[in-house]
Amino acid sequence: MFQVRCQFAGVTWHHVVFVKSTAGNYHRRELLRRTWAVLGYVGGARFDTVFLIGRTNEAGIQVLMDEEHQRYGDILQYNGPDEYRCAVTANYTYSMTAITLI
Repeated sequence: MFQVRCQFAGVTWHHVVFVKSTAGNYHRRELLRRTWAVLGYVGGARFDTVFLIGRTNEAGIQVLMDEEHQRYGDILQYNGPDEYRCAVTANYTYSMTAITLI
């Protein structure tokens, strides 16, 4: 019923899932990209996955992250520590930025 109302109203849905990751967790991000994050459109709704990653002090890992971003375009790197305990601050900051941009 809800889907029918949205179709008539011309509403399209775009859902973005933010996943906190760390710079060195390439294999875990790759696993997600090959499983549920591969979904682009489901039932007329668009789904995207964005990986939130803090800055890293390791030049080699940063180069690999830059290459990964160029390949997939799904990394959002913020200028903060690359630690899980900072995830709440990072998510809140990007939520407020997304709201501001809309």
